[in-house]
Amino acid sequence: MGFGVKWRAWVRGTISTAKCSVLVNGSPMKELRMEKGLRQGDPLSPFLFILAVEGLNVAFKEAQRKYLFKGVRLDNSVEEFSLLQFADDAIIMGEWDPNNARNLVRILKCFELCSGLKINLSKSRLVGVSVSKEESDRMARWLKCKEESLPFNYLGLQVAWHKVLRDKENGGLGVGSLKALNIAMLGKWWWRERTEPNAKWKEVVTRCSQFNNRGNKGVWKGIQSIDNCLGELGINLNNLLQRKDNDWSWSLEPNNDFTVSSLRRLIDGISLLPAETKTFWVQWVPSKPMWQPCGSLCGIVTGYLLSSSIHTHVINPVNIHLWRTLRDSLATLDNLSKRGVSVPSDECKLCNAKPETLNHLFGECSTTSIVSAHLSRWLEWWPVNEITASGIWTQIDASTGNNIHRTVRRVITAAFFFLVLWTQRNSKIFRGSSKNEREMCEEIRFKAFDWIRCRSNFGKFLTWKNWYCNPIKVASLYIALAPH
Repeated sequence: MGFGVKWRAWVRGTISTAKCSVLVNGSPMKELRMEKGLRQGDPLSPFLFILAVEGLNVAFKEAQRKYLFKGVRLDNSVEEFSLLQFADDAIIMGEWDPNNARNLVRILKCFELCSGLKINLSKSRLVGVSVSKEESDRMARWLKCKEESLPFNYLGLQVAWHKVLRDKENGGLGVGSLKALNIAMLGKWWWRERTEPNAKWKEVVTRCSQFNNRGNKGVWKGIQSIDNCLGELGINLNNLLQRKDNDWSWSLEPNNDFTVSSLRRLIDGISLLPAETKTFWVQWVPSKPMWQPCGSLCGIVTGYLLSSSIHTHVINPVNIHLWRTLRDSLATLDNLSKRGVSVPSDECKLCNAKPETLNHLFGECSTTSIVSAHLSRWLEWWPVNEITASGIWTQIDASTGNNIHRTVRRVITAAFFFLVLWTQRNSKIFRGSSKNEREMCEEIRFKAFDWIRCRSNFGKFLTWKNWYCNPIKVASLYIALAPH
């Protein structure tokens, strides 16, 4: 593409002098030396990617110029269109013709060899316009892709984003809708317009709106229009604003002051339908990345040496992993197959006996059963007969004891029973090896101890010896000694 040798050497030097590790389903793989490509988050990445994929656009234009590929022409348009790109997704449009299809494959193959970017035809879709279903199927088989019909999804798989946006009480992750946030922030100015009648900003905005030349698109007219937006959702903003004498009050807050969060929650509660169950969020499990020193711990525990300087890297998505587990949203082999991803075998890699599903992995798998038996002896109670992930969590959440007892069990279950089994499953698939059942239990014990010790007042009473014997008895001792 015309770049000089020195410039290319500079770029290569920025990416070939470092090592990186790839996270696969949350598990870091073996470090590798960078020879091409960039690390995630590198600011150079989008620029180099644009340069690389521009080569595909150039290739199609050159093919059209030499009449090797025929694109499509819109009415009253001289130029042919053949390629629409967005990041690593592309829509290729062309005349329905076998020669066109053959040259399309050749262009993609040349681009793949030149750029090093993999063209995944198995994840691609072929859409035939004004052709028979039989002809479309035949062409899709020849191209080794899948046949699709109009309308179709673009930019990847469908994402149930509304489930993520919901409040935790309604089964989501509490991200919240940006549209609701925008309307709520405009609502704040609606509130200030009434509670600050003599404010200078109100006079300025009103005058700007009166003298603009854009009809109804003035600044204040946009703010005033939010009552129409809320009205479409069945929310009457005037009913939320109550006036007594010369004072205004906001009915959604106990102190009668307007807050953006209260209006946003109301909008999200109406526009985002709640799920059947609320989101469980274990507070003793950190939700932000951090390095937490856990002091010194030295000793030999059932044949495993614990080092004298221990730091735990608290992983960000632990609670999110629990949320995905309870909603069967993990990338298990059966879920990958449902999404159209080709897998060489659907066999569970931990037991090598039955097809892998979420409930098999966390309930029916023979490896999981042994881990559950160990935990049952340690905690003197565990839902060993439950064979579904949601059933295990439900029984843990409804188990006997007070809130501290249940929280200890939740941490052990959410942060480590589900997470350790999942990471060991990933290790078996991507590294070819995993810990045995006893080692998994030791990892669950130690990590739960480490995190609770750093994250709760209850952790101040913990020692490794009494935790290793029975954490529930330690919790009972803390409850008896804690000031009331």
